[in-house]
Amino acid sequence: MSATAYLICWGRSKDSQLSLDPYANLWLTKEGRDFSEKFTDFVSPLTPYLFSLRSHYIVSLLKQFEQEYTDPVIVNVGSGVTSYPFLLNENTTVINIDQPHVLEFYKEKVSELVLQNKLPQRNIVYEPIDLNSHEAVESISQIVKKQKRPAFVIFEGILTYLHKDIALKLVSSCASSCEKSSRLMVHVGLDYFCETDVWQKIENFFLENLGLSIPKLTLFSEKELISIPSIKLVEHIGFKDMDKRFGKNIDIPDEDLIDERFFLFEKE
Repeated sequence: MSATAYLICWGRSKDSQLSLDPYANLWLTKEGRDFSEKFTDFVSPLTPYLFSLRSHYIVSLLKQFEQEYTDPVIVNVGSGVTSYPFLLNENTTVINIDQPHVLEFYKEKVSELVLQNKLPQRNIVYEPIDLNSHEAVESISQIVKKQKRPAFVIFEGILTYLHKDIALKLVSSCASSCEKSSRLMVHVGLDYFCETDVWQKIENFFLENLGLSIPKLTLFSEKELISIPSIKLVEHIGFKDMDKRFGKNIDIPDEDLIDERFFLFEKE
């Protein structure tokens, strides 16, 4: 697992009632917890709260979607290590798409936890794909198209690490390939993200603690996303909005805000 994957799971595990994820702690190791605690101390004390808000928002959308259909399908692009399949009904199909080594690790871990009765059995389809390639666009759009029913397509975090032309083509292609009434949840950083104080602290943390320089992130403008054809914007939301809608209404200060943005679209 990557450092960021540990961080997200740890954050969600700190408040499972808010995150709606009672399984988040199952993916953690002692090293992952230690790393996450150091990150939180260095970058923002609100890190676990923000990641719990993020989880609550996405899980709520997925649960709402599966209630609308008798045979719901979720397509998770850049699925990483996630509890989503186990938070949904057993008749929901979840298609996890990610790099081969990520899915290999996840599949093995899931099998182990199901065997130990720590996770329920769920219908998970694994689609290993090199995401940062032009071939991935066609492969993923075909996976979406083959469902022949409305799907909920998740792009959580992954677009930030793809080349911008591939990222935009990927969302656009899935939008054109999916059935009417499908939803797409696009999670990104907007074009000012790397200018924030919190981002400077994140860069310094990785450099000082891991000796790593973070690769340049792919950021987007709101206009680039809402101009994607064949889908309409349902909502654009951030952590401050989530805090007020279903969080603790603590009025998140800018100096502690990891300013990620979430765009929910529906196929027209």
